[in-house]
Amino acid sequence: MLRRLITSFFLCQIALADSTSNAVNERIPVSSAALEAHWNIDCQSAWSTLETMVTEVASGGHCAIDRETRREIQLCAFVYQPPGEEQSRSCPDYRAALSLITEADAANRCAALARLLQTAQTCFTGDSPGRIP
Repeated sequence: MLRRLITSFFLCQIALADSTSNAVNERIPVSSAALEAHWNIDCQSAWSTLETMVTEVASGGHCAIDRETRREIQLCAFVYQPPGEEQSRSCPDYRAALSLITEADAANRCAALARLLQTAQTCFTGDSPGRIP
């Protein structure tokens, strides 16, 4: 009986909770550098690795993005372009790179990545982490 009462109490609290509350979805205030360290990633290095892989394809290599690079780009997209935030042009655009890596067919993947990387080279330079000077 007590178990049912407690369960009912918690279910009522959930039902009465404000559905527009952002408290549940709030991002923990952690620096980008701390997130990179936590996940043991280096976003600038991951971007450079991606550039190297695409350059090798232009020299006649095979377009294959390894799992580790894909994972790092995915985490970098989370760090510098978190889900739920407005999409703005970011440099480098980890989210766009991840989209091309995961969604583009293999035949066109590296050509599309090469175009993205070419665009990234013309981005402004800045002091903020995650940006390639």
